[in-house]
Amino acid sequence: MSVPAATLDTVVDPNRLAALATYGILNTAPEKGFDDIVLLARNICETPVALVSLVAGDQQWFKARLGFPECGTDLNASVCVHALVEPDLLVIPDLTRDPRTLTNPLVTGGPGIRFYAGAPLRTPDGKALGSLCVIDVAPRPSGLTPSQAESLRALAGQVMAQMELRRALAEQRRLLGQSEELIRTQAALSGAKGDLGVMLDALVTGAIEAVPHAEGAVIETLDGEELVYRATTGVLVPHAGLRVPLRGSLAGACLLSGEPALVPDVLEDARVKRDLVESLRLRSCVIVPVRRGREAVGVLKLQSSRRRAFTATDLKLAQVLAGTVSAGLAELGEVAARREAEDHLRLAQEAGGVGVFAVGRDGVLHATPEFCRLYGLPPRDSYPSAAFERLVIREDAHLVSTATFRTNGQAPRDVEYRIRRPDTGEVRWIARKASSNATRPASPSASSASRATSPSSGPTGTRWPRASGSRRCCWSSATACATSPKWPR
Repeated sequence: MSVPAATLDTVVDPNRLAALATYGILNTAPEKGFDDIVLLARNICETPVALVSLVAGDQQWFKARLGFPECGTDLNASVCVHALVEPDLLVIPDLTRDPRTLTNPLVTGGPGIRFYAGAPLRTPDGKALGSLCVIDVAPRPSGLTPSQAESLRALAGQVMAQMELRRALAEQRRLLGQSEELIRTQAALSGAKGDLGVMLDALVTGAIEAVPHAEGAVIETLDGEELVYRATTGVLVPHAGLRVPLRGSLAGACLLSGEPALVPDVLEDARVKRDLVESLRLRSCVIVPVRRGREAVGVLKLQSSRRRAFTATDLKLAQVLAGTVSAGLAELGEVAARREAEDHLRLAQEAGGVGVFAVGRDGVLHATPEFCRLYGLPPRDSYPSAAFERLVIREDAHLVSTATFRTNGQAPRDVEYRIRRPDTGEVRWIARKASSNATRPASPSASSASRATSPSSGPTGTRWPRASGSRRCCWSSATACATSPKWPR
């Protein structure tokens, strides 16, 4: 039997096949809801065979069947394909007398079917996916009774209701799984502790877990006029490090435009670099920009070797995932900027012999490594302030900022005193300028800052710059300078 051209066009219509695919029902296990429907159809229509038949591009497959041994046939043996183009029931009283079916192998050979009646299974927007049909091995010149025909239509509606419910439940489970995967991905990104490689690996892993029909995922990052496969998973793992041109590639077009893209078939998209399609096993994809702040710095791509594998929901999910890593990249950029500023400050302090400290009203002093070095103490995050105060030469002790002075705000401001370094016994002069901010006398801590340099002369006449910035507490923004001595020990 050959399928008429008009019917075949309907069978292979991409929109119809895509609609069928959204139900995710082909080649699934039997389910009681569908089995009960074919039982009712067989009993009502008094036939030995009843089937829920779904017509794919090259076969018909039976979701439920009674009285028929096979779970499907090729299209050459399908009567249901003819039901796809019927506006209502397709009833053929004698299959040996109808030109569409007289050469059908199921008619001319075993099991020798003779009668067929099928109600189309239509989506809410009218696409026929198959039929609920009843079959007999004897002709039925009178076909179905009006009551049987009405019942077959109603049962076909119940088949579609079951399919819609099944799809809705699957979508609910999918969304729940995606939400859980998003949470896991966000946790992994948080745990990356600023490690860019770990962040990108977590993103592609989370993406392919959240969209299980994706066969591969990649983060492509911008490097000059190229995009580099920086993090890969799935079928794209062997292509890590691949470089594609920024201009003349789909990823480049996405990055330059800043717009996400859902590509049902890359062979129909002029932006795609065709020479990579086969080696990457790429046929459809979703691709979204990855940003750091407002700047696009790469793309996230999910791909499949199948046409039309992705939906608009998948595209939105990819955008959420890319947004997650974008936030991490922005934070990483801020962390890097802070680290760079801190490095510059440290180098400046070391070059100029400047140390900075802060001391609270609890008596705990926090100092930079350079400050500790100038005072001859090992670098540590914190010290009791007394550890520094007891280094002051006895004759200069009245000039030191003590806990009592810091509490009542009477600590000396512009002072110069001597210390004896504990590591070398060397005497050094300390020059400190301070300012006080007593707007919050009840603050649990007070702080100060110290800078140390090496002046070219003794304390008399030395001028030190005032520290920039202040902390809002009782004692704040003090500066101090330490010098190598030019006076005897």
